[in-house]
Amino acid sequence: MKIVSAPEAVAGIRSGDTVYVHGQAATPTILLQALVDRAPELAGVTIAHLHAEGPAPHLAPEMAPHFRHRALFIGPNARQAVNEGRADYVPIFLSDVPALFLSGELKLDAVLVNVTPPDAHGFCSLGTSVEAMHAAIRSARTVIAQLNPGMPRTLGESFVHVDEIDLGVEIEAMPPYAHSPAPIGKVEARIGEFVGDLVDDGATLQMGIGAIPGAVCAALLDKKDLGVHTEMFTDGVVDLVEAGVINGSRKE
Repeated sequence: MKIVSAPEAVAGIRSGDTVYVHGQAATPTILLQALVDRAPELAGVTIAHLHAEGPAPHLAPEMAPHFRHRALFIGPNARQAVNEGRADYVPIFLSDVPALFLSGELKLDAVLVNVTPPDAHGFCSLGTSVEAMHAAIRSARTVIAQLNPGMPRTLGESFVHVDEIDLGVEIEAMPPYAHSPAPIGKVEARIGEFVGDLVDDGATLQMGIGAIPGAVCAALLDKKDLGVHTEMFTDGVVDLVEAGVINGSRKE
């Protein structure tokens, strides 16, 4: 891994390239902004990612001649661009995204990733968002990492070795983006109650984000021994864990 500045890190991205961006709360804003700063020099660059938090400067209308977003998941900051035809939506299961990269069907020229600084053994953690990053990193021509002391170090299959990173940019600590829970109104609460009645003790949940999933979680606090297998979850799932409803007996 070579340590460079953010402008130097993205200098090798060329017109017509496809760039995959680390998503959700781990969006590498410093690198993404450095790429947008180069927009006048570029044309027809595809920027692909799942839902990405943050300002999303590449989705501004004036960026259309330079960047074309390929949305693998449409987040709030990408909806207008998709609706106006300035971005494309690829309907795909999250579990199928790695194969999209590894097969070369979506060929990646560069990856922008937000990781912890390396530990004594040279391992960086992908922090809050592992998603399809391992496949993207193995598939891309150039891996560019934002080395962020503010990224939490998560365990499991979340590590990337410095040998897998071509260019690293050291930044000041920048915490992951926070996602504020959507307010739950009377309608959402009632829907949550209906759905909660359908969930048996011992069931496994797949949860999305938003007011209705939050309302469903609130309606499950009297359940027992629930499991969760999901790509995203709301603070309501944390409440269920802390209450002992998920992966444990309910606290009395």
